[in-house]
Amino acid sequence: MRETLMCAALVLAGLAWTPVARAQFNDENLRQVLPPGFKIGFKSERPGLTMTEDVPDGQTVKDWSEMITTQVFLGRKSADPSAFLSGVRSRWLAACPGSVEPTIHTGNANGYPVSMMLLGCPLNPATGKPEVALMRGIAGADSFYLIQYAWRSAPTQEQVNAATRYLGTVNACDTRTPAHPCADLKGFAPR
Repeated sequence: MRETLMCAALVLAGLAWTPVARAQFNDENLRQVLPPGFKIGFKSERPGLTMTEDVPDGQTVKDWSEMITTQVFLGRKSADPSAFLSGVRSRWLAACPGSVEPTIHTGNANGYPVSMMLLGCPLNPATGKPEVALMRGIAGADSFYLIQYAWRSAPTQEQVNAATRYLGTVNACDTRTPAHPCADLKGFAPR
């Protein structure tokens, strides 16, 4: 198993988007723009799952200090984001001795159920380094979206706040229903 997948395919990546016209958006889409200074380090597509790992310029998916991972579980309709993150939390706690059980926070974004949690591993057995991950799960009508912002160190509160704001900008939308509007699409491309 790849080192960056943290003992249970936990590390999840981000997708870079390019500007396109709104008319190209069809059905349900994940809207995500990478923060400045990040690039795609790895992208994978297989039946039922797409994954992208993004790292700062000058870094790789094997040697990174920060990583944004996005996984799209295609066809996994209306999954409970709190239950999904609870499963991730259980695997994380089992894989990393000394981790503190995090609280899962649940709400709503653009009409979809959303949950977030912050996990910390004082010493990742696979890397010998600390690892902290902030995760956001979005229960779409067509797919489940999991976005993670991770650090291979103990982040500052300012870094956690910035990552929280960033993850808050990543949302699903659906051109088929006004309940999940795809408004303000400048800089986004369809998923």
